[in-house]
Amino acid sequence: MKNLIKTALLISVFSSGMAQSTKLSPLKLSSINFSFGFYSDVYQRMDMDAMRDISTNTAIFNQNLDGYTESLWRESSGTLIGLDAQFYRLNPLTQEYDRNKMVRFGISYSEREPAVSYNKTSVDSNGMRQVQNSIVYCNVQNEVNLNGAYIWKSGGNQKRILRFYAGLGGNMGLTFNDEMIVMQNTNTTIMDSTGKFQYYNQRYDSQDDIIVPARTALFLRAYAPVGVELNVWKAKLGLEGSAGFGMHQIMGGRTYFMPFNYSLNFRLGINFN
Repeated sequence: MKNLIKTALLISVFSSGMAQSTKLSPLKLSSINFSFGFYSDVYQRMDMDAMRDISTNTAIFNQNLDGYTESLWRESSGTLIGLDAQFYRLNPLTQEYDRNKMVRFGISYSEREPAVSYNKTSVDSNGMRQVQNSIVYCNVQNEVNLNGAYIWKSGGNQKRILRFYAGLGGNMGLTFNDEMIVMQNTNTTIMDSTGKFQYYNQRYDSQDDIIVPARTALFLRAYAPVGVELNVWKAKLGLEGSAGFGMHQIMGGRTYFMPFNYSLNFRLGINFN
């Protein structure tokens, strides 16, 4: 009898261990994807004060701007490349993986250039000589970004060749090796006595450019991705756009709100299941 009880206990322990070992993971790898396209942040405010805040050396802002007209570029756009992994989510009720509900984790790199420009046009009294001067203050940003999203796909829980999807996501990015550049450009146009074009000269002296390091910045964003994908055997081809909002925090400086951001990316992927 004792041996029978011991045997039963061993079977119970072994069965319990087997059940634990076969327990399904909450996430299952679905695909790995590469994306490339453009990204844009639209600032609520991006002016000369912001440029000074971003720069590590405010002495570069000593140009005489009398007579210049200010042009504020609230939008900062640039290229983006990224790599991400998508996972099926385990349905706790059915203990099966939902093909139409995905979790995505990724990393991306982007380059953008928020800028402020000043322009002045002067004309001689006889109207024969026109000089156009421009000064551009540009912040070159290099951002590495970690992102995640929850995505709902069309087509139910079956394999589909064509799927549409939408989701909600967020990202956090940090810049490195940022620069503040001051560019100065002069264009001269000369007309003859009849007002006919006679001579045009554009002078751009690279040595007039001033480049100094810019402060590191932290970016936080929330966004909604929307896209379509084509699945052919193991290959995936897609197009995705996103829209959202965020904030730009200068390390040791001020915080800038971005009421709108958007992107458009082409996606190439490999399906595993």
